[in-house]
Amino acid sequence: MLLGGGRQYLVAFSEYAQDVRLFALAGFERIELTEKVFERPEGFDLQTWMQRSFGIWQEDVYDIVWRFTPEAAADARLYLFYPTQVMTDEPDGSLTV
Repeated sequence: MLLGGGRQYLVAFSEYAQDVRLFALAGFERIELTEKVFERPEGFDLQTWMQRSFGIWQEDVYDIVWRFTPEAAADARLYLFYPTQVMTDEPDGSLTV
């Protein structure tokens, strides 16, 4: 499990995708343990894998700049869009990510 500023994520094997995926954990009321286990694939490096993550998706790395309005800034601060993102509070109350 990865804990972010306001968001939690679960790195797990997806039977549907037959690959490791990142799942955003939100809105859960309870969880239950099962007997199923997850074996990390040989050679899997979480840090390297996370560098290609954009939210819960895996893709090539791009330089992106977002500016959120003052009204959306508080909500945007809750998200980890990219592991190395930088957030800057602007004088007008907006947020640049």
